[in-house]
Amino acid sequence: MQDVSYARHRSQGVQKLITDLTAKIRTGELHAGDYLPSAHSLAKEYGIGYSTVIRTYKTLAEAGLVDTVQGRGAFVRDVIVPKVAEITVCLPSSDTLSQNANPLCDWVFHGLLAGMNAATLARGAKIHLLFADEVGSKWTDYLDGMEMGAGVLFVLEAPPAWIMRLVHRQIPFALVMPAEHGEWENEIPRIYADYHGGVYQAVTKLLNEGFERPLYLGGIEGHEKPRYEGFAAAVAHKKNENSILLPCSDISRHAGFTAMSDYLFAHPEPDFDLIVGSNDLRALGAMDALQARGIRVPDDVAVLGFDDIPSAKQAELSSVRLPVRELGKSSINWFLDSVVDNVDTNVPSKRIPCPTVWRNSTGHKDNA
Repeated sequence: MQDVSYARHRSQGVQKLITDLTAKIRTGELHAGDYLPSAHSLAKEYGIGYSTVIRTYKTLAEAGLVDTVQGRGAFVRDVIVPKVAEITVCLPSSDTLSQNANPLCDWVFHGLLAGMNAATLARGAKIHLLFADEVGSKWTDYLDGMEMGAGVLFVLEAPPAWIMRLVHRQIPFALVMPAEHGEWENEIPRIYADYHGGVYQAVTKLLNEGFERPLYLGGIEGHEKPRYEGFAAAVAHKKNENSILLPCSDISRHAGFTAMSDYLFAHPEPDFDLIVGSNDLRALGAMDALQARGIRVPDDVAVLGFDDIPSAKQAELSSVRLPVRELGKSSINWFLDSVVDNVDTNVPSKRIPCPTVWRNSTGHKDNA
């Protein structure tokens, strides 16, 4: 099901007809299989032409609301009307999608929202974007103004005071892609990409293939903590005591290059055979540093990244993929199917797998 388009209908009478029929279908006043009123009667009622009503039927058909059969007229399709018709997606800051956004990570939120938008259209719901910092002290007015049939998806973080207000009003809510799973987040229905599991599986595979001296390059706190813990768990499982931690707080390619260059300066003979970057940019920077020292990838050192950004494919970098669009679509479907009907119960969290895309940087054939 798609949103109904008014682009070809500028007449107020036509727009009112479309609005009225859409509302009757989505609220269940008109049931699946019911015929729409005749084109002649609607033309007379709304003061528009007969042929214009026929075009209106086609518009509703394109939106997946009705079927038209020549000689029989138009009738309502079997449309599933969601109990939550409008979902507010709350981001912590307006900078996330503005010109002030970090260009190295804003692709995550754009991909996430694209997936959410596609899923809401398919489910007959609507999405409304909200920035917590713009609402400010008026957040109570905003939440109290929500009507029945509303729901809230928080991205990254959920303010406890907001949650308590939503609980009081019996409005369903959930948390998407939390940065960390603390005690508070564990009490909230949440859906997230399985950073830990994705890195654990990828590193375990590489260790099983014979790599013995893995080096982790990146951050170990915040949203990167599960990635590091996945690496550490894989190393511990193999009882590997040769792993190296190379901290790098900046997420840029330049930071990865600098950190690896400094390490190679202090260790002219590499004491590692595998680099696991906590993001692709750091991993690509490390590859640049290796190349500058004449160290071959993957013959001398293999490199694995995380995110699977476009430049990873161009550089033939193996990467644990962050499936942001899939996460966005899944969050909407999971929310409507599992959370909405269980406001008073503890809904299990949902993990979205992070598969590895294997390429030449780890000695594998490109499978992307």
